[in-house]
Amino acid sequence: MARFGCVAGVAVLMLAATALGVSAQGGNVFEWDFAARGDAVCTNLATGVTIDNHPPYAMNTAGFSDSHRNIISYDTDDIYALGFEQYSPGEFYLSIYKWFPSNSSAGPSVFQAKGLNTNTVDEGATFTILSNGSLDLRSSDGTLVWTTGTEFAGAVSMEFNMDEGNLILYHSTGAIVWQSIDNNGSP
Repeated sequence: MARFGCVAGVAVLMLAATALGVSAQGGNVFEWDFAARGDAVCTNLATGVTIDNHPPYAMNTAGFSDSHRNIISYDTDDIYALGFEQYSPGEFYLSIYKWFPSNSSAGPSVFQAKGLNTNTVDEGATFTILSNGSLDLRSSDGTLVWTTGTEFAGAVSMEFNMDEGNLILYHSTGAIVWQSIDNNGSP
């Protein structure tokens, strides 16, 4: 059985592996239907990441460290996680990186959400999965730092392929609207 969970006091719930789904690219995936789930705000805190309007199952059971605060991860070594990666004290990137929960360490990031004026966000920053089909990263004061810019592209679902380290937004036709491996952090 696969497990996902949120940290910072949010209960860890179980999800059968069959509900994870299989990506068009294959492997372990986390899926999000924009219409069914609505907006979800993931906040970077010293105690981990809190998630408002999280799904009825947990998104991160692999835990976190002060330098890697996971939003989506799996409790198996050597697969990718999505989270806030510390650059320096008080500064974080939204990144995709290999995660090793057995010792709370991570490999180098394969993706960083890079904004126009800054690449990092502070503690209290938010990553929002929007029901309009876009993903936004904001600093703690609400300033937009990065976005996929896909709010008018017809994206209906999000998938995070943990084996490939790829965050993907899909159109209702199944076509890829945006994916992290093609964007290197820029919208």
